[in-house]
Amino acid sequence: MENSSFAANETFRYTYEDMYEGYTNEAVLIIEILMVLWISIGNSLVIAAYWKYERLQTVANFFVIQLAIADLCVGASLVYMMMLSSFVLPEIGEKSIIICITSQILLVLPTLVSLLFLLVITIDRYMAIFYPLKYPSIMTKRRMQYLVAGLWIGTTLYIAISTMDSILYNTSTSQHNICVGDKGNIDPRIMGYTYLPLFLVIVILVVVLYIRILWTVKKQLDKHNSNDSTNLQKNIQLIKTAVLVIGLFVICWAPFVVLASGYEMNFFSTNQKQNMFILYMVFYHIAVMNSGMNFIVYPVRSKDFRDGFRTVLYCKERSSVNTTGPDCC
Repeated sequence: MENSSFAANETFRYTYEDMYEGYTNEAVLIIEILMVLWISIGNSLVIAAYWKYERLQTVANFFVIQLAIADLCVGASLVYMMMLSSFVLPEIGEKSIIICITSQILLVLPTLVSLLFLLVITIDRYMAIFYPLKYPSIMTKRRMQYLVAGLWIGTTLYIAISTMDSILYNTSTSQHNICVGDKGNIDPRIMGYTYLPLFLVIVILVVVLYIRILWTVKKQLDKHNSNDSTNLQKNIQLIKTAVLVIGLFVICWAPFVVLASGYEMNFFSTNQKQNMFILYMVFYHIAVMNSGMNFIVYPVRSKDFRDGFRTVLYCKERSSVNTTGPDCC
């Protein structure tokens, strides 16, 4: 039984390493470098706009900035994978515990944190709609900072501990390589027992919450006067922006998550794996490109972000406009 499991892992590793031979192709390398530049410049612009334009500095937008930071980490993980595949010897990646843990943190942390912050943004909008009077006292700056720090640190520690668990498991089963997750490969135990279930649960929960939010807002819109209706219309715009961001994330990541889960957990035969590796890489790059979409959505949907971008791009002085303006999402 152990031999067959080991053979399956070796087959998977062979086909996955074959995928990364594509990095020697100049066209693929150029495309990925352009992706990294696009992701890095766009999300850096979002962060700079938040810092320089005070009207953007709201609770909800602080969570949006965490998504931008996570997207920057996705770009960093792409650079790391290219370097690891091109310049680090395979046996080093397989035997080094530090490289193993670093690989898993860079690969899994950005998307796992993005998922969690999408849920946080949804809950934030839910509380703003259903508990408008209590919302300011609940979502204080200090609580917001503790929540953000807890999510980043907790997720990082969880991935590191899960990777160590996989290393111990591989060692106990006498597999030659201690690290299944080298060269851009997400550890199958993390993918199967953490990311896939969490992805499904969060997506379902977010959909249910937004259905209730939209249903409630529509009922309130029919009952209230014109002044209240204006405020509700603004809330609807904010909610639509959040739904768009979440929808793009799900559309871009769902194909990769489904295929990667089956791929990494050996649901496919050897021949199927070898035939699907191009599709695997296409889905992966579509997922990565999601990190370069949000910074387009924000200025399109939010005047404040457009003004913030202008402040950064035209090197204006830091704005001191009232911070109680509308959020991005």
